[in-house]
Amino acid sequence: MTQIVYQSRAAQPLTRRGYDELLRECRRRNAGDGITGLLVSDGLTFLQAFEGPTDAATACLARIASDRRHHSIVMIRKVDVPAREFGTFAMLGLLPGLAEASSFVDRTKEAVEDVYSPSLQALFIGYATLGRSKMPQLRSL
Repeated sequence: MTQIVYQSRAAQPLTRRGYDELLRECRRRNAGDGITGLLVSDGLTFLQAFEGPTDAATACLARIASDRRHHSIVMIRKVDVPAREFGTFAMLGLLPGLAEASSFVDRTKEAVEDVYSPSLQALFIGYATLGRSKMPQLRSL
């Protein structure tokens, strides 16, 4: 079982519709490949953790790297894990939407509360917390 965590920048600011389409596509592909994970976005950047069988995770990373919806991918973590940390999420997606930024932080904390790795919890909570003051409102296109 391989777990991969990366951050990237959106090629252009996300709309709510664009994010929903991306999430639907992730869930469809991941369900067939045995991939689980968490995708968090502030509308301008992505932070994603995903895990699954090594071959499937490697193929997923290759698809992500060739996706034109984002660029400047920074690999944060690629490790073998004994068990899933995101086992219940085909791909859970979080973004601020129209709610208060503090709600985004609270939802992120809830999403990672059962994650075994404290450093992975801190990464996601820090991403949500530090970015909350500069989060753009997602356009409703």
